[in-house]
Amino acid sequence: VLRQLKEIPYKISTMGIYLVVEANNGLILIWDRKTSMFIKLSPEFSGNVCGLCGNYDGNANNDFTTRSHEVVIDSLTFGNSWKLSASCPEAMLVQNPCSSNPYRQSWAQKQCSIITGSVFSSCQSLVDPTSYYDACVSDSCACDSGGDCECYCTAVAAYAAACNEAGACIHWRSPKICPLFCDYYNSPGECEWHYNPCGCSKQTPPLEGCYPKCPADQPYFNEDKMKCVTKEDCGCFVGEIQYSTGQEVPTTETCQTWYLSYNFTSFGHKMYHTINHTFAMINS
Repeated sequence: VLRQLKEIPYKISTMGIYLVVEANNGLILIWDRKTSMFIKLSPEFSGNVCGLCGNYDGNANNDFTTRSHEVVIDSLTFGNSWKLSASCPEAMLVQNPCSSNPYRQSWAQKQCSIITGSVFSSCQSLVDPTSYYDACVSDSCACDSGGDCECYCTAVAAYAAACNEAGACIHWRSPKICPLFCDYYNSPGECEWHYNPCGCSKQTPPLEGCYPKCPADQPYFNEDKMKCVTKEDCGCFVGEIQYSTGQEVPTTETCQTWYLSYNFTSFGHKMYHTINHTFAMINS
């Protein structure tokens, strides 16, 4: 059965160290520009998806469901069932990287113990660290040539992100452990930009990275301009396009006035006036 695919509108933004792609169907892709990719779905997708990421039904025991709807235990059987083409070679069992690189195993275990240690103590009762520790050791053993700390840092960051989402903000980075410096964004003589391990409280999801400490008179951060602005200078999204205050917005509709709405609550601010079937934003 051939189905015509409908293009889904989306927008791309930068949040901390991540690049975020938000589609208007409830799909969010979060990429750290290196080795991690997170996929988030709205509740409407629950039980309505399948594939390598599971079926999102809240039951982890049936996530290894093959293309033929059979629940299996073996990861290779599960993974190979989702090949896009029969011509693709079968995935093979990968040897434990720590067995292949035994000289790195002790280093990996020592470094990754931060996950099971005191630094993450406030999170360990919320998010089981076992699988994250095992993944950290395995990945750290596997990265044995150039950028070898990147796999380790990515693995720890994944656990920190899970903790953050569970409500435990962990300050785990330091000048010696996977440092993240934000001075690059500061103008000479200024220190507006700082590292925030849990992003901004209003973000969904909250993501770590470099954020400006905006002053009280300019409390909002404009990602396009990369500076703090007032509420009036934030601009607005019409569809998937952002417009600044005073900028004309093309439209085919004929109307007199539009009103801005936040979370479906009208504040009555006049937003557009008709100007030859285009709209000029006069307040955002």
